[in-house]
Amino acid sequence: MTCYGGCTNVNCERCRPKWMICPSCGNRAFMQLKKCITCGAELPEEAKEKARALWRERQEKSK
Repeated sequence: MTCYGGCTNVNCERCRPKWMICPSCGNRAFMQLKKCITCGAELPEEAKEKARALWRERQEKSK
């Protein structure tokens, strides 16, 4: 199965990161949203960048 970056499967993170940890409540949050669904807090860009960096690390380790 090949992924070309346009994947809409929310559980797949093969081509790009889709999930992050909400800094306010600690639950998993979808990165494309502006607010956490669980607690309603704003999802800061810094937390999204951290999630992207962790995703890149996991990608490098899996090679």
